[in-house]
Amino acid sequence: MIRKTFSEQYLPVLEEFGLSELPRELLSLIQFDKKEYIYQEGSPVNYLLILLKGRAKVVTLTEEGRTLLHSFTDKGGILGEVEMLTGNPDAALHVQAVTPVLCIAIPLPEGAKILRSNLAFMNKLGMMLARKLASTNYNSSRIILYTLENRLCSYIEMTSPAGCFEEQLTQAAELLGTSYRHLLRTFEKLCRENILEKSGHSYRIADPAALHKRGRGFYSCYLGDTI
Repeated sequence: MIRKTFSEQYLPVLEEFGLSELPRELLSLIQFDKKEYIYQEGSPVNYLLILLKGRAKVVTLTEEGRTLLHSFTDKGGILGEVEMLTGNPDAALHVQAVTPVLCIAIPLPEGAKILRSNLAFMNKLGMMLARKLASTNYNSSRIILYTLENRLCSYIEMTSPAGCFEEQLTQAAELLGTSYRHLLRTFEKLCRENILEKSGHSYRIADPAALHKRGRGFYSCYLGDTI
């Protein structure tokens, strides 16, 4: 994690959230490397974060110690809003950077009172939470109804912005709630259909359009991304 001074070039982002009048001394920029944890479940949430660049995945740890995928957050999304609203100082879930991530950081709890008293921001946040809830409900029902292949295609699309899937298959199997052997068979099927192409220890996306169609928009933060 690298913390930097806030830059006025990101003022339009603050204006979009109704936060242009925030004291500048409260603001900073924080950069996370790929695969770095942004929040860890049970650890203090020190900042509300507005994503300027990059993508993060939200995962949950089960009582059995398994890690399951929850959702993704992209540019324009907010992290730490639930903890801010509930007053719970600790993270409810793990959040990990999928790509390098750059955020506007507002310290908590110092900024919480200012944020909660800002009507424009709270209206914006309420709309975003409603969209996220609707999307989560939509995706959850379809994750139950559809196959591992559908979920895997969406997961590959969301975690491979450069067109190459490089994650460990054992970790991917755990996140998707399946066995390693079943996951491997699914990868082999996608390669036979020329949607993926194996390249060493990674997989190149050979047909992005087919991958997106097969994935059905699972794990997207927005209903508009589904097909």
